[in-house]
Amino acid sequence: MKNALPMAALLAALGFSAVPFTASAQAQTADGATSDEALVSSVKTALAAHPEFKADGLKITSKNAEVTLSGLVEDGPTLYKIALEVQKVPGVKYVMNDMTPKHD
Repeated sequence: MKNALPMAALLAALGFSAVPFTASAQAQTADGATSDEALVSSVKTALAAHPEFKADGLKITSKNAEVTLSGLVEDGPTLYKIALEVQKVPGVKYVMNDMTPKHD
């Protein structure tokens, strides 16, 4: 139980903030911008490479290269790892975390 406060603080910080990230675009449109559909596909591919995340139930959306993740994940540490992995995807500018852990 003594880890409850640090975990709650971590979840609050992740759940209510955007994580800025700049990377080169992987799937670009004619004007050089990353298409949101291609970005969602890239994020899904990146998460599929990590079956330990059990992220198949997540809803992943993108608007103007800002990726929103929502749904249930196993626990707080997994939530954090998923957000970090999505930050690495080329073309992602921000990660909006709307995920909820099943267990603390």
